[in-house]
Amino acid sequence: MDNALLTWYNLDLPETIEVRNSVYNESGRISTIACSVLDKAWVNQVKERGKILFIIEGLTMYMYADEVKTMLGIIRDNFDNAYVCMETLCPLFVKKRRHREINKSHRCNIYLGHRQI
Repeated sequence: MDNALLTWYNLDLPETIEVRNSVYNESGRISTIACSVLDKAWVNQVKERGKILFIIEGLTMYMYADEVKTMLGIIRDNFDNAYVCMETLCPLFVKKRRHREINKSHRCNIYLGHRQI
C-alpha cells in the first residue's frame, strides 16, 4: 500500500497506542494519535489535508449508533475531501453475539449493526 508518498495516521485510545508503541517503532510518514475518535482534539493533529481515506475497522460494532454518527460528523465537518471505508456487522450477527467473550478475563459488548447507523 505504501507508494512512498502517503502519510499514515493511527488513531486509537491512549492505552492502545501505548501498547502499539512498545511493539512498533513508527516514524517518518507514519504517526500515532492517542485520542478517542469521539474527541475532536485529534483533528488538529492531522497535518496533511487534501484527499484523505479513513479506514475504520474493529471499532463501530462496539459503539452506539449516536457515537458512530458523532464520529462521522467530526470527519464530515473537518475534512473536505474525505472518503470513509468502514467495517460494519450484519444486524443478525449483532443480535446473536450481543455479549461476546474476547478472552476469559474480558467481556466486550457488541452493540451495532449496519442498519442501525
